[in-house]
Order: sequence, then structure tokens, then C-alpha cells
Amino acid sequence: GPENPNWRGGEAPYGPGWNASKRRQVRERDGYECSDCGTTQAEHKAEHDEKLHVHHLIKARAIDDPEERNAPENLITLCRVCHQRWERLSEAGIRPQIDGVTAD
Repeated sequence: GPENPNWRGGEAPYGPGWNASKRRQVRERDGYECSDCGTTQAEHKAEHDEKLHVHHLIKARAIDDPEERNAPENLITLCRVCHQRWERLSEAGIRPQIDGVTAD
């Protein structure tokens, strides 16, 4: 929303399949840790009063099919700081990579 530094106006077209259950499943798969820096969900919640973020590796707006857009293999757990950095890098055309996972 408007309070997010990555807000560009309008609604993000995440569509069907983007829900709390899906985000929980991705966080669980990733061990409730930021896949980039290793911040745990408990640490993140203590610092930011929110759960770890779930990020689309290939931007949601770039994928028409909601099932593909919100597929687990297109989602990764990141802390707020890493999520913001990954978004800035993506906007600059740079694709972060960690342990074989590449953002688009």
C-alpha cells in the first residue's frame, strides 16, 4: 500500500492463490528465515513487528497466469531489508542470486 517504499500506485495483481496460507507455506518451506541474510521470523517480528515477507522471484506483473505467478517455486522468504534491496536491484535490471535461486 501507500506506506510501502515500493508502492507504485494501484493494486498488485497477485490474484488467486495469493493468501495467508500460501505465504505461511513458503515461510515454513524456507525454515522461517530470510533466504538471503538468515534473519529469523522471531528476530524480524521483534524488530519490525511483522512476519517475514514473501517475494515473487519473477515479478507478479510479468506473469499472466495466477497459478504460475503464485507457484511456490516463484516465491521466496525475505526480511524487510532484503526484500527492499531485491526490489531495488530488480528495478535496476540486476538479478540477485543465492544458493541457485535467482530473482527476475
